[in-house]
Amino acid sequence: PEETNAGTYYVWYKAVNGSAESEPVCVEASIGKANIESYNIQILTIESSDYTGYAQYLISSASIIDCGGTLYAAVCDTEAAPADSSDEWVEISGNSSLMDPKLTRTNAGTYYVYYKVVGDNNHNNVEPTLVSGSVTIDKAAPTVADFTCSLPNSPVYDGNQKAATVTANDGSLADHFRVEYSVQYSEEWATTAPTDVGTYDVKIVVSETANYNEAIISIGSFEITKATPTITLATGLTYDGNAKKLIDSIAYAGGTNLYLCVKNANDNSYSFDWVRYNGANDLTDDKLKATAAGTYNVYYYNDRTAPSYTTEGNFVDSVTISNATITGVSAAGYSQPYDGQPHGITVNAPDGATVKYCSTENGTYTTDPITFTNATDGAQTVYYKVEMANYNTVSGSATVNISKAALTVTAKPKTITYGDAPANDGVEYNGFVNNETSAVLSGTLGYTYTYSQYGDVGNEYTITPNGLTSVNYNITFENGALTVAQKEIGISWTDTTFTFDGEAHLPTATATGTVNNDSVAITVTGEQTNAGE
Repeated sequence: PEETNAGTYYVWYKAVNGSAESEPVCVEASIGKANIESYNIQILTIESSDYTGYAQYLISSASIIDCGGTLYAAVCDTEAAPADSSDEWVEISGNSSLMDPKLTRTNAGTYYVYYKVVGDNNHNNVEPTLVSGSVTIDKAAPTVADFTCSLPNSPVYDGNQKAATVTANDGSLADHFRVEYSVQYSEEWATTAPTDVGTYDVKIVVSETANYNEAIISIGSFEITKATPTITLATGLTYDGNAKKLIDSIAYAGGTNLYLCVKNANDNSYSFDWVRYNGANDLTDDKLKATAAGTYNVYYYNDRTAPSYTTEGNFVDSVTISNATITGVSAAGYSQPYDGQPHGITVNAPDGATVKYCSTENGTYTTDPITFTNATDGAQTVYYKVEMANYNTVSGSATVNISKAALTVTAKPKTITYGDAPANDGVEYNGFVNNETSAVLSGTLGYTYTYSQYGDVGNEYTITPNGLTSVNYNITFENGALTVAQKEIGISWTDTTFTFDGEAHLPTATATGTVNNDSVAITVTGEQTNAGE
């Protein structure tokens, strides 16, 4: 017979020879338990790792190969093996067993891994054995991820410290770090949070702990900006000859390093006359007031050093002192006949005002009055502007209308003799102004007649002047009387001497001096018979 498993066995045997046999004999035989060799046990530990703050398993795998028994593992903080009966031993029944809290470690340190085997019926036990080498969890290098950090969000100077908020995510670091801030204009660092305006770097200085190495961690920077004053400027200002306060009020949390300046908007110089602001009373400083109408720019400056005359500062806004309204302005036009003198509109304005004139509304205005001497062709518009420093310009217009003067041109009476051509003795003028004469008239003086040569004699004929024109006179032509008188004629006698013959005799007569072949009948009376004279 054969046996496989370890144990003590009894073998009986007897001799048989034909029909004869011996008495049974018992022989004791044993199969000893096998030893489990080290190569039958596979225990793999992790390589060194860094502290994470979480439990880490130190055995990556564990198993028994080709032999029977129960594998146990233990992790020790010292090199001494745990007692066989210690509850530190964990039965390894699969990889999930490796995450048993007894086989994990959290903190940095050096740890020792042991195993033992409780053999089965065919194998001997394996006594607690140290796995070759130790397992180390190294101290971690702190990073910004180990902290919850919050830098001041766009802080504005108000005289108070501006501190970063830093909290350790791992409680073991809570008492082992400090926050430091760069010092302005220095290479030094300080644990006191900054107050003044400037840019500050922030770092966490970590001291070495059981689980962390010392470290310096930069967490960024922040800037404390200058406090911006709330400056309320004056509104609705109108010139009245008195100085006006241009800044109504100021709200400022930046301390006493605030300076104010007011400049005329037309002042392009780089000169600034600053006034330090310590309270509302400073807003009445003459440098912060203005009298004349215009636009004024307001600036502020806030820094640890006082500004100079060339420091521009920060522009706030503009304040306007509006022009006042000019009163007492009036304008009158002119409308009269031509008199030979220059005439324009009359503008009344207060003392100190300047009156300017132009013939077109949008033309160039000058102080030279626009006048008209000659008669105008209808009303002529003259535009004017009344200007005065610190006052709104008053604009307007009035008209000049110089009508033509009345001038009468009357033909002088004239007497002519029958047979003469129509003629005249000139004219008389009535209406000239400013000592003017006919020399100012245009055209050529001419005449028309109601009489034609060889017309009948009489006094009902007229002479009418014409042909004269004028830009300044409205000419009326008046008729003159033309009288045509009879023409005297002569008599030529024939046969004025007779010899008495007892007959009656009468001389004959013929008219002489007639014109136009006119025929004149002459009747002779008083015939005589007797001799005599």
